[in-house]
Amino acid sequence: MARFTIPYLVVKPLAAGGFGYYWQPSPALTKKGWKAVNLGIAASDQDPERQAAARRRNDEVAAWRAGGAQPKAVKKFTRRHTVADLIAAFREHIDTRVEQGEVPVRQRNPTLGKPMSANTRKTYFSALNIVEIWATDRSKPGGDGNLPIASIDDKRVAAFRDGLMKPAKKGEAPRHHRAHNTLRVLRTLFEYGERNGMVQRGANPAAKFDLETPAPRDQVWDEAGGTADIDAFRHAAAAIGYPSLGLAVAIAEFTAQREADVLGLTPNNWQDVSLLIEPAVRSALADEAGVVMGFVLRQNKTKRPVGIPIVGPLRRDIEAAIAANRARAVPATTIIVDDVTERSWKTRQFIRKFNEARALAIAPTPEARAAGVDPRPSLEGLQFRDLRRTCVVRLGELGIADEGIASITGHSPRTIKKMLEIYMPRTTNRAAITILARHGDQRSARPAAKDGTAA
Repeated sequence: MARFTIPYLVVKPLAAGGFGYYWQPSPALTKKGWKAVNLGIAASDQDPERQAAARRRNDEVAAWRAGGAQPKAVKKFTRRHTVADLIAAFREHIDTRVEQGEVPVRQRNPTLGKPMSANTRKTYFSALNIVEIWATDRSKPGGDGNLPIASIDDKRVAAFRDGLMKPAKKGEAPRHHRAHNTLRVLRTLFEYGERNGMVQRGANPAAKFDLETPAPRDQVWDEAGGTADIDAFRHAAAAIGYPSLGLAVAIAEFTAQREADVLGLTPNNWQDVSLLIEPAVRSALADEAGVVMGFVLRQNKTKRPVGIPIVGPLRRDIEAAIAANRARAVPATTIIVDDVTERSWKTRQFIRKFNEARALAIAPTPEARAAGVDPRPSLEGLQFRDLRRTCVVRLGELGIADEGIASITGHSPRTIKKMLEIYMPRTTNRAAITILARHGDQRSARPAAKDGTAA
């Protein structure tokens, strides 16, 4: 039987049997006064009567948007003519896509596109804030984004592009990534408007904004191999009183997980994974008690489940952090904890302190040198997100198959194959490993020294 997906309809299985039907408005509709509606219980999760009730409710919303009947508790709908109106509709669409990520796959609405993560929504909303401020005429009423949609043309977009490209400070490089990301969101905004009748078809002023895609990042930590960059950062992080920064870096490099997933790890994610591993491998990775511990999580962005065994000193560091957190009067919910507030890290504060530790590791003060922080200029320009790439590069250098890398990163093997062009730069270290594989160990070919040993 064909299955139907209806916007705002949520169907939940009930403990007593049957299914509960609910019409759940988006956050944007809720702000306008639309309330959730309990549509009743049915034996099937595809009940025609409840589906019809949801469609009637959606018809009421459509009529309200068109200027028709307005429920008593709902605010008046203003017809969308300005950029602000277009942005408001697009934000509602994005909110709905984020909500789709929490809906079972078979109940998702395929017309809304792929589900979006909360972090991606944050990125879009940040760019939309810039667009809204730009599309404003301060001499007229209406606030940010009050310019008519029809007044945005390719010339205005070109001027916007040039303004975004200006360096933040004299002597700095043009702000290529920021400009391109903002204009890409602007283009997507007007594409949405075209699909929904708010922008004339074929009149997207940002369809071609004449700015090449920035080259993808290819930086890796410890490009020559080893752990000198990570060790230097960990020493610097401890020197400024934030050793948890170093632990976060070590976990990211070991597991190839994104910043949000690393900072969001909880003690519940730390699990005995012994029974999920075949005996021979389990024996090689287990501790004296025969236990293999690791992180089991569902990635924030992809929603894919990942299970990664953790071994060596990193396991001891993680278990020590969990024990220290449990000993606090009020334990934090996460493993990585702000060392000063003793609470889960806030993203902005984490980035601020990460940059501070990196700067100290690059050019340590005399006090930091005395504490064991050696200068590490190679950390210049490296970011936390580069640790994910670093792990992929290390695994690639070891000759790990795409499927093996994907089991850690959470990508599909097909995606891994496509992304290796970006995630595996042609490092000299990689070339040296290739030469060693082809020509073998050269120590036996070295000329003998005078004492008879190899030179």
